[in-house]
Amino acid sequence: MIEWLNAAAVDLVGDQQGIHFSAVVAPESRSRTQDEFTKKLLGTATASEYEAFLVRPDGTHVEVEISSAPFSDQGKIVGVFGTAHVAGRAHSGSVPHHRLTPRQAQVLRLLAEGRSTTQIAADLGVARETARNHIRGVLRAFGVHSRLEAVVAAMREGSL
Repeated sequence: MIEWLNAAAVDLVGDQQGIHFSAVVAPESRSRTQDEFTKKLLGTATASEYEAFLVRPDGTHVEVEISSAPFSDQGKIVGVFGTAHVAGRAHSGSVPHHRLTPRQAQVLRLLAEGRSTTQIAADLGVARETARNHIRGVLRAFGVHSRLEAVVAAMREGSL
C-alpha cells in the first residue's frame, strides 16, 4: 500500500495513499514493477533502477525512472521505499547535512529526486565518473550500500 507521497508525487499520480502501489502503474509496466517490489520484500535485491509507465489522474501514461530499495526496521524488511523521476524535472537546491560536503549534499538532493548517475552528471556539469565519486561519498557518509538507503537515512535524520 502507498503510505506516503510528496507534493511532486501527488501532482504526478494524484493522492493515492492507502491504495495498492500497482494502481498507479500502467498495465504494460505492472509485471516488472511487481517483480522488483517482490525482490525487495524477499531480500533478494537491495536496490534497483528501471523504467516504467505510471498513470496520471487524467488516465494518460508517463514514463519514469524508478529507483527502489527495501526499508528495514531492526533487520526485518517492512516495506519498500521508491522514487520516480520524470525526465526534464530538476532541482537546484542543496540539502544542509553535517557529514556531507556542499556538493555531496547537492548530490543527495538529486538522489532523493530519483536522478540517475548520468542525470546527476549532466545536472552538475561534471563527468559521469565524477558524479559516481560524489555518490560514493554520500553512501560512505551514511554508511550504506545503495543510493536509496542514503535517502532513507537522510529522511530519518530530518536532512531531507
